[in-house]
Amino acid sequence: METILSSFLIICLIFLIVLSVFIVWINLPGTFLFLIVLSLISIFDNFETLSFNILIISLLIFIFLEIIEFLLSMITVKLYGGKSSSSFLSIIGGFVGALILNFILPILGAFIGLIVGSYTTAYFIEKKSGKTKKEAMRIATGTIIGYMISKGFKTCGIVFLGIYVFNIIS
Repeated sequence: METILSSFLIICLIFLIVLSVFIVWINLPGTFLFLIVLSLISIFDNFETLSFNILIISLLIFIFLEIIEFLLSMITVKLYGGKSSSSFLSIIGGFVGALILNFILPILGAFIGLIVGSYTTAYFIEKKSGKTKKEAMRIATGTIIGYMISKGFKTCGIVFLGIYVFNIIS
C-alpha cells in the first residue's frame, strides 16, 4: 500500500511541476501555485515529509525569482533604450496575449500569446513615444529577451525544488 501511495505522490509531483512551469510561461505565478500545493501536502502530513524550514526557504527563493523577473524585464528594456512604462505595460500585454491566444490555440497559444503580446505592447508604446520603427523593434526584442531569461530562472527554480522533493519522497 505504501508503494502505491508513494507512486501516486510521485505522479502528482510530476504533474504539479509540469502545470507550474506551464503557468509560469503564460505569465501567471506558477512558482506560488507549486509552493501552495507543497504547503498543503506538508500541513496534511504534519510537516513530516517537508519541513516548515524547507517551505520558508522555498518561499524566499520564489519571491527572489519574482523580483528578478521584474528587474530583468526593466533592465533589458532600459538596456535596449526603452522606457520603464514599456516594461510594466509589456507584462500586462503578455498576460492579455497569453489569455487570448490560449482560447484560439490551447497551451501553445498561451506561450505564443505571451511573446506576441509583450512584444507588440512594448513596440507600440515605444513607437508612440517617438522612437523609430527600428528602435521600437529593438526595445521590444529586449523585452522578450528579459522575459525568456526570467521565465527560464523560474522554471529552473520549480524543477530544482521538484527534484529535491522527489528525492525526499522516494
